[in-house]
Amino acid sequence: MTWAPRAMKRENKITTKEMRESIFRSGYLLEQRAESVLEKRGYYVTTNTAYPDPATGKSREIDIKALTALKLSRDYDFLYPNLICECENNEQPIVLFTKDSPVSFLNYQEVKSAGIPIQFLEKSTPTKRGYKIEDDTRYIGLSDFLNFEKYHHYCKGLISTQYCTFSRKNTRKPWVAFHSDIQHNSLTNLIFALESEIDEYYKDYVLPEKTEKELININIYYPVLILQGPLYAAQMKKGNLTLKRAKHLQYKKEYFSKDKHDTYQIDVITEAFLPKYLDVIEEEMEKAKNILRRKKKIVRESLDKLVQKARKKNKSKTFREIFEF
Repeated sequence: MTWAPRAMKRENKITTKEMRESIFRSGYLLEQRAESVLEKRGYYVTTNTAYPDPATGKSREIDIKALTALKLSRDYDFLYPNLICECENNEQPIVLFTKDSPVSFLNYQEVKSAGIPIQFLEKSTPTKRGYKIEDDTRYIGLSDFLNFEKYHHYCKGLISTQYCTFSRKNTRKPWVAFHSDIQHNSLTNLIFALESEIDEYYKDYVLPEKTEKELININIYYPVLILQGPLYAAQMKKGNLTLKRAKHLQYKKEYFSKDKHDTYQIDVITEAFLPKYLDVIEEEMEKAKNILRRKKKIVRESLDKLVQKARKKNKSKTFREIFEF
């Protein structure tokens, strides 16, 4: 039996007050509050869902996944908005360095999706944004088909590709702006979890029987970093740095691996802005739903054509390679 002074034992045992303070400093309560907001808005929510790290294969977790459904027809045809969220209780402000872009309308290309169909037959002349031709059939992607450049929030507002937060060793030292591993890990987690979701969708896909009609099933993803603490936008204007308190900013991140190179747009929001953010998503998805309903004939024709192609696929090709634009 090891003996220790009574005072030392008390120091090593956390008090109820210290437990409460520690929990409030963490992100646990933020996750629960965000979960409650999402559920009240009709989302199906799962928390701390595991997914495989693409580099190591080890299990990682994403804080919140939430989805809801918009019905497209009398059948079981649905459009699914999917939120993938990381929650952070940042004690110090997070600053995103923002800038204007003359081609912000092109950000609609960063909208990530999965399902069938997410490419659509295009019988008119090619658009300036390009098209895909296979078996003498021309396709356009989901973002073009839904005219996202006209109303998706990715195409509005300032964009950031850099961020910082602040720390100091002690009260006698100056504050240092630095690129925190905490935010880096959160943003990378969002990308890995999103790609895992898309991969899993296509791995689980099963072709319908030849006598069955395939259903429309379109998933649109929104990666989101939710902050409990303050968020600021920083901009250089005529040599001066301006800092402005923000509720919602957009961060663009490129990701390279041996198999993939892509760009992702991530919404960074404060906790208080979450209900308004859901309003933004719901407005976008309502417009998308109406377009899909209005163009139901070409949607159905595109889906049937893709299923036919999938039935003829060779074993080396995946469903993701066939269905994704």
